Amino acid sequence: MRRIVLIVFAFSSVVGSVRAQPPGAAKLDREESRRRRMTPIVRLFNASKDAVVNIAATQVVEMRGDDIDSFFRGGMFDFPLRSRPQTFKAQSAGSGFVIHPSGYIVTNNHVISETTERKAIFADGKEYEAEVVGVDVDNDLALLKISAPGPLPVINVGRSDDLMVGETVVAIGNPLGLQHTVTSGIVSAVNRKLDINERRSLSGLIQTDTSINPGNSGGPLFNIEGELVGINFAIRGDGQNIGFAIPVDRLNELLPKMLDVERRYRIMVGVELQPGNDAVVTSVGPSQPGAVAGLQAGDRLLTIDNQPITKSVDFFIGLISKHAGEQVGLTFERGGRRFQTAMQLVAKPKPNAVALAKEKFGVNIEELDPAVAQRLGFRKSIGLYIANVDEASPADTARIKTEDLLLQVDQSQISSLDDLGLLLETIKSGTVVRVMVLRITQQGVYRLTTKLRCR
Repeated sequence: MRRIVLIVFAFSSVVGSVRAQPPGAAKLDREESRRRRMTPIVRLFNASKDAVVNIAATQVVEMRGDDIDSFFRGGMFDFPLRSRPQTFKAQSAGSGFVIHPSGYIVTNNHVISETTERKAIFADGKEYEAEVVGVDVDNDLALLKISAPGPLPVINVGRSDDLMVGETVVAIGNPLGLQHTVTSGIVSAVNRKLDINERRSLSGLIQTDTSINPGNSGGPLFNIEGELVGINFAIRGDGQNIGFAIPVDRLNELLPKMLDVERRYRIMVGVELQPGNDAVVTSVGPSQPGAVAGLQAGDRLLTIDNQPITKSVDFFIGLISKHAGEQVGLTFERGGRRFQTAMQLVAKPKPNAVALAKEKFGVNIEELDPAVAQRLGFRKSIGLYIANVDEASPADTARIKTEDLLLQVDQSQISSLDDLGLLLETIKSGTVVRVMVLRITQQGVYRLTTKLRCR
């Protein structure tokens, strides 16, 4: 009884003392308390959350009769089902992050690979439709583009080659549909190899005990200074607190090809860079803008339009939204000395996509009529329509059929004849490419991936 009385008395004394404080003192105390509790993780989340997005996607899922039967049987549903394949639209969720203020977003390929529609949802609730710009299937990475009314907040990109086992890392994502969830842990190991299936594996991965769940895929993994060090993509289903992330250095190496600014903006640059954290010129195309600007192999690029270049991808990001006729200012280092130059961009000639598709693939290809796209159940045109496949052609050998829709060639999404033409002109005879098509039959909708050797 005495203990209870003492507690009540102490509480009463505290209440009395609070009431005795001058106006505004309690608010100041709360603000001071929040300031003291502002840990590095709190600061990291506040600084980064607006650049992290949830990816809400619509997938076309095929289930055969036996699969459907086993799915429903034994529950509240118990009725006979047809044995032929059925297709359904299902909703999936993942995560991503803004890599450039003009609306470029990075996520995992498996988050968007079987999708027909995608939305990027920001922390403030704003939603934007996202188109696929490029993918790297082998490394499970994808690049999306949204159209926003103004510049977007971006992730602070770091490096992963200096990660230390035991250092703190933080993940922000959309686990199990719980938007903008933050979790923390440590780097458990580096250079891990993970077998995805019997035919495919990924190596050089970051292992972490940071809580990662379905829906975190494609989201950022930060070091304690708020720098992106990895892209979360997998968990061990047979263990706990074992997650894996793709190192950011690999993303930096692959982004130039995924961005493909020369094809996307129809400009010629003619500069190739060493992948990674040093933007060193490896080759310059004769008579192309880089050569005219005076660049040479071995030069190290320092700035583009006064923006610093610390890694090769910064140069290509600096070219985003540039068009023929524009100039970009460059600062570069050669032999220990700094130089400045201006590079005049020129138009990339538009190739004949129809002729190239016939020559290299052996198909007659057309733009997909919007009315046909709507009839097939798509809100807008998707891919290119294959009107005919030549007998014994590379496409025929790869089992591509008339009326398939061409969606993707290698790492590039195909949405127009211009897209296809600019890509095919870079592919040499004898090159093996990965092709994805959409096949629509009476039994359902199927995405097929195959390989063909170009003529």
